[in-house]
Amino acid sequence: MKHFFFDLDGTISDSEAGVLGGVRHAINKAGRLMPAYEVLRRFIGPPLSYSFAALGMDAPKAVADYREYYSAKGVFENTAYEGIGELLAYCASVGRVYLATSKPEVYSEQIIESLGFT
Repeated sequence: MKHFFFDLDGTISDSEAGVLGGVRHAINKAGRLMPAYEVLRRFIGPPLSYSFAALGMDAPKAVADYREYYSAKGVFENTAYEGIGELLAYCASVGRVYLATSKPEVYSEQIIESLGFT
């Protein structure tokens, strides 16, 4: 049997809008100046707590504020990359497909379902 492993963010879905929306929300709630886009873009991938701490923010509070936005809106701001649905369907027809992500499971399940990849 063949096994196929995919990462969620940046491979299956473009998560930038939702992730950056949550980051901006947390930064605004902290009353801080908004960093440049290039700095915000670095939040995609690493654990949020590391990225907020790198900005000198109270990481646990910032992550909670991020999730306030992300759970209500950001999780639904993911878009599938062109052709990924067909690729996943093919892989599933010849083997098993696995998803890797550092996101909490509840969010990754919502994203996969909203994209129609369950």
